[in-house]
Amino acid sequence: ELNGKLTGMSMRVPTLDVSVVDLTVKLAKPATYEDICKAIFADLCRRKAVAFVPSRIGAYWLNDLDSDTEIDVMAVDHQNKLIFAGECKYHLKPVDTPVYFALSEKVKASAEIQTAFKGYQIIYGIFSKSGFTKRLLQQAKENPNLLLINEDQIMKMVTT
Repeated sequence: ELNGKLTGMSMRVPTLDVSVVDLTVKLAKPATYEDICKAIFADLCRRKAVAFVPSRIGAYWLNDLDSDTEIDVMAVDHQNKLIFAGECKYHLKPVDTPVYFALSEKVKASAEIQTAFKGYQIIYGIFSKSGFTKRLLQQAKENPNLLLINEDQIMKMVTT
């Protein structure tokens, strides 16, 4: 199905457990990093890498007199009474804990989210192109409702 539609290359790095892939695609329409993160989340759900059955995936944006609230990726799983709130960061440096704390505060401060999804468990997700700091990795290790997604892989938090 994709034959002739993708160009790129793949090469093996001379180590036992690392590969580098460079893939170039021509999109039919422009896509933002947020659009890509939504697609990554949908794919993770489809592959059952995340225990979430989304009935809807989008973004949340509330502009009112008190403040502006924007959440890059929002998804609802009515079947399991879960909501997913995700932040997408396309930086050159690893993402740190203030991004998670700001996302958590946005969700808690939104009366609309709290009212519409009363009784729903909140799963937080941070998408990053450049990985995560040790502090944020530790935070995720301590919080099972925080997913760190680097490209299309969920960072596994191993408890020691």
